[in-house]
Amino acid sequence: MAKQHKGRVATLLCLLLFVILLVVATVVFWDSLTAMVSDPDAFRTQMESYGFGGKCIFTALMAAQVILAPIPGHPFEVVGGYSFGIWGGLLLTSLGAAIGSAVVFWISRRFGAKVVKSFYSEEKLQKVFFLKASDRQNAFTFIFFLIPGIPKDMLAYFMGLTEMRFGVFMLLSCIGRLPGIFIAVLGGAAVGTRSITAIVVFFLCFVLFLLFSVLLYKKKISPKDK
Repeated sequence: MAKQHKGRVATLLCLLLFVILLVVATVVFWDSLTAMVSDPDAFRTQMESYGFGGKCIFTALMAAQVILAPIPGHPFEVVGGYSFGIWGGLLLTSLGAAIGSAVVFWISRRFGAKVVKSFYSEEKLQKVFFLKASDRQNAFTFIFFLIPGIPKDMLAYFMGLTEMRFGVFMLLSCIGRLPGIFIAVLGGAAVGTRSITAIVVFFLCFVLFLLFSVLLYKKKISPKDK
């Protein structure tokens, strides 16, 4: 038992150290990183020069963006498609988002509401507080991750404060994020390849996804649910 306890402590310390290093590195180099993201050509050239390491760096950036919740992830998703193509961008972006979500959930569950409130005000958290006791928690969580415009990183932090199991959260968050990530990556890839077909497909997917999200929101979430 003592060895198991020491193993768990060591694992937690390593994970905590990784998170701290990732956050510090992102804060220190954020200006240069965002400058590259705002220039997709420069970003793609830089990532290609690193080879496989460029893919690892991009995945880490996506994870850091989720952990540093107020930072928007959409520009990274678009530039991921621009730099790595549809399927490569989708894989790396989704992987980074999944890693970031897992870390965020663990931080929230391990350290509690004080950490979450350092990122978000009490007022914002109250908007999703009903999820904690809802008998349709899983369904609502999935829908919120699916609908564009809802702050998904805040939701990841909040769900760590509930009794939702880690595996359930990861399944709902990863599948829920996927359509939105795919459309953003597709848009970036369409611009990168300058393919008329890809651009048309992007706009069609975007419109259909937006309509589906609005209909799902109206059907599944009524004022009494909140």
